[in-house]
Amino acid sequence: MKKVILLFAVALMAFANAWAATATFDFAHHGAELFGFTAPSSSSSTEGDITSECTATVDGVTLKVGVSTTNTKNRVYLDYNGNVQLRVYSGAVTVAAPAGKTISSIVFHNSRWYASSSVSSGSFVQESIWGGNAASVTFNFDGQCRLDSMVVTYDDGGTIDPTVKELDTFLNFGDSIADGTKIRFTGMAFVVLNIGKFHFVRCESEYLYSAIIYGDLDTEYKVGEYIPAGWTGVKGKVDGITVITGVEGLKPASVSASNSDCEAFDFTGYLGTFKDGVSTYENDYCAFKTVAINNIDADGKFTITEVNADSTTSTMAGVNKFGIKYPTTTANMKFTVQGILTKSENGVGVTFVPTAIIEYENVKKLWRIWYQGVDGTEYTIADTLYVVAPTKALEPDCGRKNLIYVTDNATQVVDDTYAEWGYVETYDWAPDYIALDCGDNEEAYRAIAAMKVIAPATVRGILADNQTNPRFELMKTPSALDCEYPEIAYQHYQFGDSCWANGNQVSYASGKFVTIDGKEYFAGINADGSANQPIALDRRYIGDYAFSEGMAYEMRVVWKQHEPWTSDSNSSPITKKMSKKSTRPMPHKMKTDDPNYFNNYSVCPLEVKPQSTVGDIDGNGEVNTSDVTALINHILHAATYESSLCDIDGNGEVNVTDVTALINILLRN
Repeated sequence: MKKVILLFAVALMAFANAWAATATFDFAHHGAELFGFTAPSSSSSTEGDITSECTATVDGVTLKVGVSTTNTKNRVYLDYNGNVQLRVYSGAVTVAAPAGKTISSIVFHNSRWYASSSVSSGSFVQESIWGGNAASVTFNFDGQCRLDSMVVTYDDGGTIDPTVKELDTFLNFGDSIADGTKIRFTGMAFVVLNIGKFHFVRCESEYLYSAIIYGDLDTEYKVGEYIPAGWTGVKGKVDGITVITGVEGLKPASVSASNSDCEAFDFTGYLGTFKDGVSTYENDYCAFKTVAINNIDADGKFTITEVNADSTTSTMAGVNKFGIKYPTTTANMKFTVQGILTKSENGVGVTFVPTAIIEYENVKKLWRIWYQGVDGTEYTIADTLYVVAPTKALEPDCGRKNLIYVTDNATQVVDDTYAEWGYVETYDWAPDYIALDCGDNEEAYRAIAAMKVIAPATVRGILADNQTNPRFELMKTPSALDCEYPEIAYQHYQFGDSCWANGNQVSYASGKFVTIDGKEYFAGINADGSANQPIALDRRYIGDYAFSEGMAYEMRVVWKQHEPWTSDSNSSPITKKMSKKSTRPMPHKMKTDDPNYFNNYSVCPLEVKPQSTVGDIDGNGEVNTSDVTALINHILHAATYESSLCDIDGNGEVNVTDVTALINILLRN
């Protein structure tokens, strides 16, 4: 695929015959079966080794590959990158035309070519391209050649027609071939897009150079299908676009390209590099994301504008030649434009011809938004999300209400940022959470609150407070997904132990309620009875719930962070890994090594359940006479404790019989 913008120049070979047919030996896709092998050879197999002369026949053309004269066998080989090739290290390779025909050219498509190989007749008119006039021709290879395919052109003989140009690539097609020239394409090309009579194709090469075939084709090709080599056409122009017209000699497709090779090239960030022309990129099917569209006129002309990394802008002229639908509004909106790069009518610069204009959606996994997202940026969350807590309390940290806490419930994440370099890693993970901020939209709040599961790629909004308590300011109401609600993989924290909760994470937490200097906390309790790592209680969701001093509780809570954590080395595995490879490390949102980290937390209980052994009414961890006193005070309304703890005999009422039951527990103890 094209990953960076490079400029190349190459001379194109020109020769052809008045009438010709072609036969393509496609080793890359059919190498083993062409020679009758069950599979190609590889680093662990010799199934594709040629140990005696092997023969393959395509469209009446015969190919014979002899035995290598060196220690390394000729073979059909599968390399470690997944490529299949005919590898000839030495020995004879003979190509024979059908009876009564003669071979005029053979094009060897290869990844390695040994130029010193000899031939029985004719000559190499260009490296790896043979020209001549013979019923058969034998090549004697003296060094390693790796062949992806071989295109044989044959005919009835006759004179050379110099007006027909034989090409195996679209590199510099617009600049190198004069309008009106007839061409024969001997390479492999595949379709990436069809719009009416315009058929956008790429040739199979490292940089996938592009062309456009125009007209009603005798053979229909779907996106991704290869057009077999040997077809002819005439270079021309349609509405200022360089095309190939009058195409003949098409054959049905037999194989398909990879899906990724059919996608629009992502040239986001490179719009400004095309200000002087298209060169090798003419007719490239490409995309620019996050661009603005302005100055639309009645003739279909417009401009697209991209903000560069240094905050300057680059613009490109556009014209709607394919009659696509424009967006109804463009003010203050960002778009992804897909289309082709063409020469401007005045020959200076580039004109962009769109095939689609799509309102930009920055679709990312929740974990990527959470760890890599930038406040104020619009995103669409790719994951299925699960509603864990709709809340309506005023949020003092952001001055909003109508928040709905959701999670991706993902216990693993796949980091494929550097997949094209072979670096993919899967991490065990705690689910990520985010608050969906409905603002003043009560209707949206009610609709989402009623959802259990939210469909993927339907949550769209602006990221806010990402360094502390991330929330998503919704731009539209998402859609529900009709599926079973899973068991949520909540984290469980114990107050007094190290907590690694992220802001707006929903989890379970347990600890004892304590009051310190008139303020409420949950904490672990040291052996001497002092509070250990007290974390502030925030009552925004629980109201005036009556907590009892010293009693242990298990709660489902929302964690809040007061200030962003200082970035350090004690971060998540993804943060550590990414910071080695990125100039902009991801924000750090978990606790640091600061021994007073707990001062940066508050917990907002959603559900509360007292924890106690039977009879431990005051929650001090022991059942003794103080619990009898607490029970009597509860019955006399002199104190308040959880009724479930006071109902010792379990009859649903709290009265003197529970005092008797408690005394019996003490006597048994």
